[in-house]
Amino acid sequence: MRRAIGRRQVLATLGGTAVGGTVLATAGSVPAAAQDDTDDEGLERPLAWANGYGGSRYTVISSVVPAQGEGYLVGGRQASDSDETSAWLGRADADGQLQWDRRYRGGVRGTVETVVTNGDGTYLVAGGRVEGETTGGWAATVSSSGDIQWERSYDDATKILSAAQTGDGYLLLGRREAGIWTAAVDEDGSVDSDRTSNDSLAFTIRPAGDGTFLLCGVQYTAEGAPNPWVASLAGTNRMRWDRAYETNAVPNQVVPADDGAYLVGYSAGGETEATDGWMAKIGSPGEVGWEHRYDRNQRDILFSLAPTDDGAILGGWSGTGSTGDAWLVAVDEAGDQRWEQIYDTDGWSRFNDLLGTDDGVIVAGGNGGSALLGLYDPSAESDSQSAPTATPAATTTATADGTAPTDRARTMGASGETAREDRTTTAAQAEEPGATTTSGSGPGLGIASALAGVGSAAALLRRNRRDEN
Repeated sequence: MRRAIGRRQVLATLGGTAVGGTVLATAGSVPAAAQDDTDDEGLERPLAWANGYGGSRYTVISSVVPAQGEGYLVGGRQASDSDETSAWLGRADADGQLQWDRRYRGGVRGTVETVVTNGDGTYLVAGGRVEGETTGGWAATVSSSGDIQWERSYDDATKILSAAQTGDGYLLLGRREAGIWTAAVDEDGSVDSDRTSNDSLAFTIRPAGDGTFLLCGVQYTAEGAPNPWVASLAGTNRMRWDRAYETNAVPNQVVPADDGAYLVGYSAGGETEATDGWMAKIGSPGEVGWEHRYDRNQRDILFSLAPTDDGAILGGWSGTGSTGDAWLVAVDEAGDQRWEQIYDTDGWSRFNDLLGTDDGVIVAGGNGGSALLGLYDPSAESDSQSAPTATPAATTTATADGTAPTDRARTMGASGETAREDRTTTAAQAEEPGATTTSGSGPGLGIASALAGVGSAAALLRRNRRDEN
């Protein structure tokens, strides 16, 4: 029998994606082949190609976006010679071969958690920095070759987890010691408006395509149980509405859709810290929908989602205790599982981010040794698809200047209404421009809405709601 998990366990379970936590793999080489684990059609699904970065240095990718021209920009963290972790950025070509990479340190430990393509050949990178006993959020814009153009620190956040472009600047989502921090900043990173909340945790912000933005995370009940939470923000950082759904789950990513949004993460654990992969659909604006749970091992966690022609690919981690493998789950338009696959990972253990492309789905991750960037090609689903080896790439340094798994579905329902108080320290009443680019795993998902026929249903008892005009 499962019980609700509290705030501390949420942070520990998320590990490197959210805050420091258990390392989920051991260091080693980086194979690209799928494990001997096939679906009911007898197909294995190795990656079309895979490349490891970092050599002997611990490296992990947290975010991947399309690069200007072709290829990909990846951000994450890499251990230095003194074993301190530095913010790390790299550019790969269309086949995943590393063209250049940079470590940004200057005596400061740090990480890149999110990357945004600006559309003019530059990029916003954001994450955290640790200098002595001081932690804080950090953001910078870099050129097409990774040179820093400007950088800023944000003391009101311990780390920037996600960002989105607003047209005349950015929305930043950060973590505080006991809550979240959101800020609207201009093109140079100066804060125009910021907001704090101490009753929530949040992990991702994405443009909804209509000039507004969706944020996902959790709110906690009086008993300490996490409820999925979604909020809509204007480009000025004004909250438009928010919803909490009474089901024990933690959404790691929100992906806007034409008729709402999709959430991926994990369900609440029990006494043995067991979790299931979790996906939910909500309508617009935030109305109730469906949810699915995907159960393979003792601990299953999903971090990202990428669209496909017939549904979506979900990426994450599956294992027992602190040992596990990178994990992909394919679902149809209604969230029903089509197949799932784990990948034999001596050197990387989870997929932190996915990016949908014309060629397939780019997978990015790490956590055990070398970072990995690979391509899953759904058009090549056959036993003949090759399983290439991944060769770790060299690293340069820059200063700061420069078993049949189960799928359980139910319908999400709601009733009741509550209100929350948020504190806005600076108001910005400018026009709200449309968003153009996402950070993380690409544009909104266009798969069709399917709110019926999702299996046995059980009502969610409550949806917390607040609307602001």
